[in-house]
Amino acid sequence: MLSKTYIEKIKKEYLDYAEKRRDIIKFSGDALHSSKRAIFAMHRGEGGEAEIKLAETIFAPVVPARNIRSAMAHKIIHLLF
Repeated sequence: MLSKTYIEKIKKEYLDYAEKRRDIIKFSGDALHSSKRAIFAMHRGEGGEAEIKLAETIFAPVVPARNIRSAMAHKIIHLLF
């Protein structure tokens, strides 16, 4: 018969895996959304807005979107490219 500690260990590993999977799915969805917004902004001729959206896409897991400012995004984009 399986021990209770073994079952609890398997349950914890499964829940940890599921949580990480949900986080990855959320981050990829957020990146897709910001990328699409950047492309739409470029099509409208709004380069500054596109740079901000691109910076949000690249740095979303590191820097919350509300902390990204236009000047900072502009500098980041020019450093990368």
